[in-house]
Amino acid sequence: MLKKFIILLVLFFVGSSVRSQTCGFGCLGLSGVFAGYTNQLYSARGLEDLTTQFRTDYGFPAKDFNFNKAEGFKIGANIFRADFTDYFFTAKAFYQFLKEEKNNFSELNNLPTEEKYIVNLNNWGVGLDFGIPLLSFVDFKIVEGGITFFNSSYTGEIKEGGKEKSKIEYEDFKTDIGYYVGTGLIIHLIRDYVTVEGTAFFHQFEIKKMIPFRKSQNFPVYESFVDKSGFGATIQMNFGIPL
Repeated sequence: MLKKFIILLVLFFVGSSVRSQTCGFGCLGLSGVFAGYTNQLYSARGLEDLTTQFRTDYGFPAKDFNFNKAEGFKIGANIFRADFTDYFFTAKAFYQFLKEEKNNFSELNNLPTEEKYIVNLNNWGVGLDFGIPLLSFVDFKIVEGGITFFNSSYTGEIKEGGKEKSKIEYEDFKTDIGYYVGTGLIIHLIRDYVTVEGTAFFHQFEIKKMIPFRKSQNFPVYESFVDKSGFGATIQMNFGIPL
């Protein structure tokens, strides 16, 4: 499935270039940088099982922690954008700092106890988009697709009376690869220089295996750490440089 998706992206890019017969202002291309914020939904049974085990081994009563939404900043570069009379396409690269954190405050052994659990779903990726102008200041991004490469980690920490008592750290066994497809709008605040871009997408990825970061830990390797991905949204500001 992933190989077919990559082939389709390449064919789309080549096909767009071949069809370009006429172009308007900016046809020589645009480059620039962008920064934004992303929300990503997902399901993580392995992560939830690990958190439950860590807590119960320490003596806490059963309590469910549901990990299902990561969010964070996105930075990147529009490597090249070609604007033609009736359509445009863009090649881009980016990095996302996605995190979900759970905290719990209680009392154990007659001491105030703090629990903190953090999952990082950081990833970098490359993508292409294709769209058409709607109004003089609004473009419709018909489709955007890309590939992502995850560098995930997880930390669980328990403090009693402000002092660390137990901690676990996990990291990716290897880089996990995903892909996404989305659509959105681009609003031109200053044509070719400053735009606001909103994208809704479906992101397909899995974090298949996580291993203890420290060899001394007695916790096992976890399979299907993130077992199901889902929808997400990004809002970003683009700063363009006409070529």
